[in-house]
Amino acid sequence: MLFLWAGTRQPVARYIKAMTAVLHPPSTGGAKPRRGSAPSAAAANAAAASFAALTANLDYLDAASIGLVRQAYRFADEAHLGQIRNSGEPYITHPIAVAAQCAAWKLDAQALMAALLHDALEDCGVTKPELIDRFGAPVAELV
Repeated sequence: MLFLWAGTRQPVARYIKAMTAVLHPPSTGGAKPRRGSAPSAAAANAAAASFAALTANLDYLDAASIGLVRQAYRFADEAHLGQIRNSGEPYITHPIAVAAQCAAWKLDAQALMAALLHDALEDCGVTKPELIDRFGAPVAELV
């Protein structure tokens, strides 16, 4: 998305700072998710609430696009099942936070899906062909 800000320096710096905060939040120090005991019911509810908050901000998308984002969320949530952040929250809260930032920028459904799926490829054993089959080549390429 940097090409949108060609010729301007300050928005690029804000974009990089914002994405660094989203991609490497302070609670984990950028650490990889760990497998551990299941998150508490409260933590699982927090993850569900954060996805609900995300979907509340998708009013700029049509219903079919929101359905695709939900499918990506369900897939990512299942892929990250059992992964816990150092804070004790389910790991899925991080991909949801990335998607929420993308939604704030009014990015399309494919970008939101890629945001939700971005760690499934590197941390969960999901393959690129699997992403292509489930979500299409454009989403898999963004991931």
